[in-house]
Amino acid sequence: MFMSLDEGTKEGGLFFYPFDSSLLLKEVIVGPHCAIPLDRIENLVAKTNGSTSITKARLGFTRFEVVPDQRYERKKKQAPSNKQV
Repeated sequence: MFMSLDEGTKEGGLFFYPFDSSLLLKEVIVGPHCAIPLDRIENLVAKTNGSTSITKARLGFTRFEVVPDQRYERKKKQAPSNKQV
């Protein structure tokens, strides 16, 4: 996908294009040194698209690589139930 720089927003020398129906956020990979709490990232991602996957990454134990951290499992937010008890 190619965008015209006129369509984007410039911040500090970088250009950003907003997510919309033609540009959907599908995946977020949170790096091993990211200091932002995962709950905050999940809340921000939920505002853009409910079907975006979030993966927490870690450094490899025996090889020079970044791999998914199996200890992290994205919490699925459940919709409120309309059942009366």
